[in-house]
Amino acid sequence: MGTAPRLACRFRQSGRNSPLPSRLTRNTVISLWLLVLVFCIGYSGLRIHTGDAFESNILGLIPQTVLTGGEDDGRQPRMLDNSTLQKQFVILLSHADPRQGLVLAGDLRSRLVAQPGVELDQSDDLFSQLKDFYRPYRHQLLTPEKRIQLEEMDSVSLARQVVAELYSPVQAVRPYSLVEDPFNLGGSWLHGLIPKTTSFAPGAIPSLRVSSLADAATWYLIRGELAGSPFDLTNQGISPMVEAFRQQHQDARILVSGLVFHGAEGARLSRREISTVGAGSLLGILILVVMVFRSSTPLIAIAFTLVSSLMVALTTSLIVFGSIHLTTLAFGSTLLGLAVDYCFHFLLRYRRKRNALAAGRLMLRGLVLSVGSSTLAYLILLMSPFPGLQQFAVFVASGLLAAGAAVGVLAYCYRESGAPRMDVGDWLFTRYFGPFYGRAARRWMLVCILIALLAPALVYMTLKAGFSDDIRLLSTSSSELLASERKVQQILGGIDTQRYWIVTGDDSQQVLERTEQAVAELAIPVMAASQLVPSLARQQQDHQLIFRKLYSPDGALSELCKQLYSSSEPHRANDCAPWENQRRQFSPGLIQENVPAAISRHFPALALGDHHHSLIFPYLARQESKAEAASPASESWLHHVDQVEIITDTLAAFRVEVSELFALFLAVFGGACLWFYRTKGLLILSCVLISLLVGLALSSSAGITLFHLLALLLVMGISVDTVIFYLELGLDGDSWLASTMGMLTSVLAFGLLSLSQVPLLHQFGSVVFFGLLCAWLITPVLYQIVESRFPRVARTNVATSQTTGSRK
Repeated sequence: MGTAPRLACRFRQSGRNSPLPSRLTRNTVISLWLLVLVFCIGYSGLRIHTGDAFESNILGLIPQTVLTGGEDDGRQPRMLDNSTLQKQFVILLSHADPRQGLVLAGDLRSRLVAQPGVELDQSDDLFSQLKDFYRPYRHQLLTPEKRIQLEEMDSVSLARQVVAELYSPVQAVRPYSLVEDPFNLGGSWLHGLIPKTTSFAPGAIPSLRVSSLADAATWYLIRGELAGSPFDLTNQGISPMVEAFRQQHQDARILVSGLVFHGAEGARLSRREISTVGAGSLLGILILVVMVFRSSTPLIAIAFTLVSSLMVALTTSLIVFGSIHLTTLAFGSTLLGLAVDYCFHFLLRYRRKRNALAAGRLMLRGLVLSVGSSTLAYLILLMSPFPGLQQFAVFVASGLLAAGAAVGVLAYCYRESGAPRMDVGDWLFTRYFGPFYGRAARRWMLVCILIALLAPALVYMTLKAGFSDDIRLLSTSSSELLASERKVQQILGGIDTQRYWIVTGDDSQQVLERTEQAVAELAIPVMAASQLVPSLARQQQDHQLIFRKLYSPDGALSELCKQLYSSSEPHRANDCAPWENQRRQFSPGLIQENVPAAISRHFPALALGDHHHSLIFPYLARQESKAEAASPASESWLHHVDQVEIITDTLAAFRVEVSELFALFLAVFGGACLWFYRTKGLLILSCVLISLLVGLALSSSAGITLFHLLALLLVMGISVDTVIFYLELGLDGDSWLASTMGMLTSVLAFGLLSLSQVPLLHQFGSVVFFGLLCAWLITPVLYQIVESRFPRVARTNVATSQTTGSRK
């Protein structure tokens, strides 16, 4: 009688040490777990259907206290809330034939109008809006250049300058008539607000002429704003629509700018990476199962385990966090490798025992220890304030517990008809790998010397690489999209909304006066609220200067009359009545509260300020060195904010924090290993540490990042599974094949992930690939050495179970 029938016979005897579960108990366990799965599938499916289950905003992985500058204590201003800017987007279209370009721009605009949640600017003639708004205040506004000109030039020179402009073949922009504004003060003011006024043509679809020799073209401008967040997947429909339009009209050149395009591309890349990892893992599982088991029943068991793991992980994360980031899903796909590893061990033990309950009892201790250690490793990340780490921890930890529970359910219900057709594990292990491990064990001294020599070299490589916390690691945008963004900013003269100054004050007028002082001290071109709405004190000073130098009895106006009419119309040389009748009284109505929303939306420095704060943005095209730009920050009311540096420092702090948590866990894990396994715990620690070191050293040539450390958690989880199951079940064809299959599926999936265009996913995949490859090679070798040199140390409950099995 074979082993499996004898074992089944012993269970039927209702022995005290191995009782068979009753039908009621078995049905209860299965029913309860199926209810859990039905709830998880229903809840997750409903959340996905409603469209609020996932998010793609990469900044959602960073604590909000970092993005807002920490807790507001009333002294240090909070960082910029640029949610309004995030919703805006710009599209530029150019064609070799400007008339055809106008037609295509109109077609694209009509398609955008049909998009839900998209609002296009109805009046793109910004220059006309500015002209109408500033008309009553044209005699109290001066640009810095014009102010210096009035202060330094005499009345005769000022009049001659106007005459020269009037008779020049290249006419200056003059928004107001000669009678209204003879010295074109309004024109110089509006030109300061829109430097490209001379090349800007208003209309239903405004155009901008770029005269650069390298890239001369007429660009048609389309501006718009989203009703919701650009990272909401339901609002990202304009990105594929614009891409389809680009493919349809390849003779046109289209540039885009706006977070909605970056968010859509990030979501698309994340979905692709998730598909890559998932498809790679499932394909590897399918191939391995077909090759090893040659039956469809194991596939059902594996599918049951994976579905249980993923559904519980997804549901738990949605309940805890409300929504889950797509990057978390990409990282969370590591769950597949761990979950399927447990199932492989169970299936191979079932093939040997031909009894599901016996196979489950045999691997129970190893399963509990493996799931428990891996779950603890991930849950320790909950101590971090990093939302991305917290989501990752909850997702994987809950999925691991569900995978272990699913294997336990399989022990109650799994049945497979027929006998195994091929014992491929025994064949490969006995013929090839077993003898290799035996030879390595006999040369244990050489193996130990090699490890002793390689370990310092790997440590040196790791330390030499240093650390990297570049914010670009978070970027999921392609180089083409980033180049398009830069080109749009270059054409339109964009501002840097990531590095700016914040001016504080007791009231709006004090804020404006301080802003004017800061702008005067800065040596770079900037956009500030005081450039659009000067303080009332500045307006009073400019009005007095204008009246004294231009419109007083001995001002430049009388001289202008003489020069204009003396030669052509001598009888009108002193006739300045049309100009003198113009009212030029000071108007106090030019304050920030009176600026129309249609204008302020185009100037972030104006739209984002309030009564106590004002913002100063540098222009991207002409930024100087950081030291020069930040020089006025010594004032107590002026604060320089660099969000890029803040986020980079945050990544560095979290990397240090995760390193400390990981070191703490390794210390606790090492103590637990020694407590559970005594001297055998050293074998677990050796295998794990070597695998971690190899994976980190071979994948961190550009510097160790936070994401390298996250990948080490997966390497540690699977390497711990391998060595624990070897200790619990022994190193034979079944345990070796189960560990090999589990590692191969993870290596395949994350080897593909190492080819990702996204830096953080590439780093993650590289660490996993090298770490698991090392764990697969080194763990059985070290185990065999320990068994051959210290046989009493390597024996585990395998011998105990065999002894128990021989008793009746």
